[in-house]
Amino acid sequence: GNLVYVGKATRLLDEVYAAIRRDIHIPFPRGISNVPEKRYEIISYISAYDVGTSDWIDYP
Repeated sequence: GNLVYVGKATRLLDEVYAAIRRDIHIPFPRGISNVPEKRYEIISYISAYDVGTSDWIDYP
């Protein structure tokens, strides 16, 4: 599956590392011999963009 996160972060790199180091809590088919345990084992691509400042009240 895919994951899309849209939001703001003050420590993006720390948040990404924490997220990909979490355990996987989904069942895999029994036929898979090497079941991944951590999210980083199944991630193939991470994309992040800095959109800069904004005039919106809720953004820094």
